[in-house]
Amino acid sequence: MIPPAIRARIGSLLVGGAGLFLLLAFASYDPADVSLLSSEPNVPVRNIGGVAGAWLAALARGGFGWAAFAAPLLAVLWAGQWWRHREDHQDRWITGALGTLLLLTSLATLLALIPSAPSAQARAGGAVGYLLIGAGRYYVGTAGTALISVCVAALSWLLVAGQTGLSQRA
Repeated sequence: MIPPAIRARIGSLLVGGAGLFLLLAFASYDPADVSLLSSEPNVPVRNIGGVAGAWLAALARGGFGWAAFAAPLLAVLWAGQWWRHREDHQDRWITGALGTLLLLTSLATLLALIPSAPSAQARAGGAVGYLLIGAGRYYVGTAGTALISVCVAALSWLLVAGQTGLSQRA
Protein backbone atom coordinates (compact mmCIF):
# COMPACT_ATOMS: atom_id res chain seq x y z
CA MET A 1 0.00 0.00 0.00
CA ILE A 2 1.33 3.41 -0.95
CA PRO A 3 1.42 5.92 1.94
CA PRO A 4 -0.99 8.88 1.59
CA ALA A 5 1.85 11.42 1.46
CA ILE A 6 3.49 9.65 -1.49
CA ARG A 7 0.14 9.18 -3.22
CA ALA A 8 -0.54 12.91 -2.84
CA ARG A 9 2.86 13.77 -4.33
CA ILE A 10 2.31 11.46 -7.31
CA GLY A 11 -1.18 12.89 -7.84
CA SER A 12 0.23 16.39 -7.59
CA LEU A 13 2.79 15.69 -10.30
CA LEU A 14 0.18 14.10 -12.58
CA VAL A 15 -2.37 16.90 -12.17
CA GLY A 16 0.28 19.62 -12.51
CA GLY A 17 1.73 17.99 -15.62
CA ALA A 18 -1.73 17.62 -17.16
CA GLY A 19 -2.47 21.28 -16.40
CA LEU A 20 0.76 22.44 -18.02
CA PHE A 21 0.09 20.23 -21.05
CA LEU A 22 -3.40 21.69 -21.43
CA LEU A 23 -2.09 25.24 -21.04
CA LEU A 24 0.48 24.70 -23.80
CA ALA A 25 -2.09 22.97 -26.02
CA PHE A 26 -4.65 25.76 -25.55
CA ALA A 27 -2.06 28.50 -26.10
CA SER A 28 -0.84 26.93 -29.35
CA TYR A 29 -4.36 26.24 -30.67
CA ASP A 30 -4.78 26.58 -34.42
CA PRO A 31 -8.17 25.60 -35.93
CA ALA A 32 -6.37 24.34 -39.05
CA ASP A 33 -4.76 21.57 -36.96
CA VAL A 34 -8.05 19.69 -36.72
CA SER A 35 -9.18 18.16 -40.00
CA LEU A 36 -12.83 18.48 -38.99
CA LEU A 37 -12.47 22.29 -38.80
CA SER A 38 -10.38 22.87 -41.92
CA SER A 39 -10.49 21.82 -45.57
CA GLU A 40 -6.68 21.83 -45.63
CA PRO A 41 -5.44 20.73 -42.21
CA ASN A 42 -1.89 21.43 -41.09
CA VAL A 43 0.38 18.47 -41.72
CA PRO A 44 2.11 18.06 -39.34
CA VAL A 45 0.00 19.75 -36.69
CA ARG A 46 1.41 22.97 -35.25
CA ASN A 47 0.02 22.44 -31.77
CA ILE A 48 2.70 21.88 -29.14
CA GLY A 49 0.63 19.01 -27.71
CA GLY A 50 0.52 17.19 -31.04
CA VAL A 51 -2.69 15.66 -32.36
CA ALA A 52 -4.08 15.02 -28.86
CA GLY A 53 -3.37 18.63 -27.85
CA ALA A 54 -4.96 19.94 -31.04
CA TRP A 55 -8.18 18.00 -30.43
CA LEU A 56 -8.34 18.86 -26.73
CA ALA A 57 -7.79 22.53 -27.53
CA ALA A 58 -10.42 22.45 -30.28
CA LEU A 59 -12.98 20.88 -27.95
CA ALA A 60 -12.20 23.15 -25.00
CA ARG A 61 -11.90 26.40 -26.95
CA GLY A 62 -14.93 25.51 -29.09
CA GLY A 63 -16.96 24.62 -26.03
CA PHE A 64 -15.88 27.29 -23.53
CA GLY A 65 -13.97 29.87 -25.61
CA TRP A 66 -11.33 31.83 -23.73
CA ALA A 67 -12.71 30.56 -20.41
CA ALA A 68 -11.05 27.21 -21.20
CA PHE A 69 -7.76 28.70 -19.98
CA ALA A 70 -9.11 28.60 -16.41
CA ALA A 71 -9.03 24.78 -16.30
CA PRO A 72 -5.26 24.30 -16.70
CA LEU A 73 -4.59 27.16 -14.30
CA LEU A 74 -6.82 25.54 -11.68
CA ALA A 75 -5.07 22.21 -12.23
CA VAL A 76 -1.70 23.82 -11.52
CA LEU A 77 -3.12 25.46 -8.37
CA TRP A 78 -4.50 22.12 -7.16
CA ALA A 79 -1.17 20.43 -7.81
CA GLY A 80 0.67 23.07 -5.79
CA GLN A 81 -1.76 22.73 -2.90
CA TRP A 82 -1.51 18.93 -2.89
CA TRP A 83 2.28 19.11 -3.01
CA ARG A 84 2.51 21.50 -0.04
CA HIS A 85 0.05 19.73 2.25
CA ARG A 86 0.91 16.16 1.30
CA GLU A 87 -2.65 15.05 1.92
CA ASP A 88 -4.56 12.59 -0.16
CA HIS A 89 -7.35 14.59 -1.82
CA GLN A 90 -8.71 11.62 -3.70
CA ASP A 91 -12.12 11.90 -2.03
CA ARG A 92 -12.66 15.56 -3.08
CA TRP A 93 -12.02 15.39 -6.82
CA ILE A 94 -15.74 15.25 -7.70
CA THR A 95 -16.36 18.54 -5.87
CA GLY A 96 -13.41 20.13 -7.67
CA ALA A 97 -14.55 18.84 -11.06
CA LEU A 98 -18.10 20.10 -10.52
CA GLY A 99 -16.85 23.48 -9.33
CA THR A 100 -14.53 23.73 -12.34
CA LEU A 101 -17.31 22.88 -14.77
CA LEU A 102 -19.62 25.48 -13.23
CA LEU A 103 -16.83 28.07 -13.16
CA LEU A 104 -15.97 27.45 -16.83
CA THR A 105 -19.64 27.69 -17.79
CA SER A 106 -20.21 30.96 -15.96
CA LEU A 107 -16.95 32.49 -17.26
CA ALA A 108 -17.86 31.44 -20.80
CA THR A 109 -21.24 33.12 -20.41
CA LEU A 110 -19.70 36.32 -19.07
CA LEU A 111 -17.13 36.41 -21.87
CA ALA A 112 -19.83 35.84 -24.50
CA LEU A 113 -21.78 38.83 -23.15
CA ILE A 114 -18.94 41.25 -23.97
CA PRO A 115 -18.97 41.35 -27.81
CA SER A 116 -22.07 42.27 -29.80
CA ALA A 117 -21.46 40.26 -32.99
CA PRO A 118 -22.62 36.62 -32.82
CA SER A 119 -19.39 35.25 -34.30
CA ALA A 120 -17.34 37.18 -31.74
CA GLN A 121 -19.63 35.93 -28.97
CA ALA A 122 -19.03 32.33 -30.05
CA ARG A 123 -15.26 32.87 -30.15
CA ALA A 124 -15.18 34.57 -26.74
CA GLY A 125 -17.49 32.21 -24.83
CA GLY A 126 -17.53 29.13 -27.03
CA ALA A 127 -20.67 27.20 -27.83
CA VAL A 128 -21.66 27.02 -24.15
CA GLY A 129 -21.43 30.77 -23.61
CA TYR A 130 -23.14 31.58 -26.89
CA LEU A 131 -26.08 29.26 -26.19
CA LEU A 132 -26.47 30.39 -22.58
CA ILE A 133 -26.54 34.10 -23.42
CA GLY A 134 -29.19 33.42 -26.06
CA ALA A 135 -31.42 31.67 -23.55
CA GLY A 136 -30.48 34.03 -20.73
CA ARG A 137 -31.27 37.18 -22.70
CA TYR A 138 -34.63 35.74 -23.71
CA TYR A 139 -35.70 34.78 -20.19
CA VAL A 140 -34.00 37.26 -17.84
CA GLY A 141 -32.40 39.90 -20.10
CA THR A 142 -28.75 40.83 -20.42
CA ALA A 143 -28.42 42.21 -16.90
CA GLY A 144 -30.10 39.16 -15.40
CA THR A 145 -27.85 36.83 -17.39
CA ALA A 146 -24.77 38.69 -16.20
CA LEU A 147 -25.98 38.68 -12.58
CA ILE A 148 -26.76 34.95 -12.62
CA SER A 149 -23.38 34.21 -14.23
CA VAL A 150 -21.52 36.25 -11.62
CA CYS A 151 -23.41 34.47 -8.81
CA VAL A 152 -22.71 31.03 -10.28
CA ALA A 153 -19.04 31.98 -10.75
CA ALA A 154 -18.77 33.14 -7.14
CA LEU A 155 -20.48 30.02 -5.76
CA SER A 156 -18.45 27.68 -7.96
CA TRP A 157 -15.26 29.45 -6.89
CA LEU A 158 -16.16 28.50 -3.31
CA LEU A 159 -16.23 24.86 -4.40
CA VAL A 160 -12.97 25.21 -6.32
CA ALA A 161 -11.29 27.21 -3.53
CA GLY A 162 -11.66 24.24 -1.23
CA GLN A 163 -9.61 22.29 -3.76
CA THR A 164 -6.97 24.97 -4.39
CA GLY A 165 -6.29 25.75 -0.74
CA LEU A 166 -7.42 29.36 -1.18
CA SER A 167 -10.34 29.10 1.22
CA GLN A 168 -9.99 30.26 4.82
CA ARG A 169 -9.87 27.38 7.26
CA ALA A 170 -10.51 27.83 10.95
